[in-house]
Amino acid sequence: MESKKTSPKKGLSIREQAKAAVKNFRQSWVLVGQLLLDIAFGGDYREWGYDSFEQYCEEELKIRRRQVKKLMNSYQYLKQEKPQQLRAILNGDDVPCPGYEVINDMRSAQGMAKTVGNYDQDAIKEVETKLFDGEISGREATQKIREAHIAAEDINPPDPTIKQLAKITASYRKLCKEVANNERIPEEVAELMSSVLKKLQELAGE
Repeated sequence: MESKKTSPKKGLSIREQAKAAVKNFRQSWVLVGQLLLDIAFGGDYREWGYDSFEQYCEEELKIRRRQVKKLMNSYQYLKQEKPQQLRAILNGDDVPCPGYEVINDMRSAQGMAKTVGNYDQDAIKEVETKLFDGEISGREATQKIREAHIAAEDINPPDPTIKQLAKITASYRKLCKEVANNERIPEEVAELMSSVLKKLQELAGE
């Protein structure tokens, strides 16, 4: 009687799946990133005799902390920003699946563009669109990310944000109330502060 063939993944534990996936990470880095996150947050590595997640990755999976971080960050990026594409990739659908290195670079550039301003946000957004539409390769995307970098001397200091103005206005409003309720402070001072408060509210869009 001919024996039935069984799937290599059938019956494998999450630990065994992780080891198998890492061997083929060039084709399945998304699965590697998913498994690493599950293991990291689940704490399974402790049951396997490891004191830390980093130790487990280095000793059992033979991947270093920096690569682990990139894999996990890139998977989280897909999960948060491209959930439909992530599902399609995990389902084996024929959709673009950029490498984790270029996704990590793009994610980092997007964050720096928002917080520091040393990347052109519009250029990085265009790279993201073309990369996930399959219009450019990972190598081309990496080059365009480099080109979108803005030199330190060319960065313009960002203007105070509405959020910052709102915080300042809220603090000043509280101070105005304290002044108005203090009988020892002349009424004209309270009125002057009130006029300043109105100006701040206009700037904050209240």
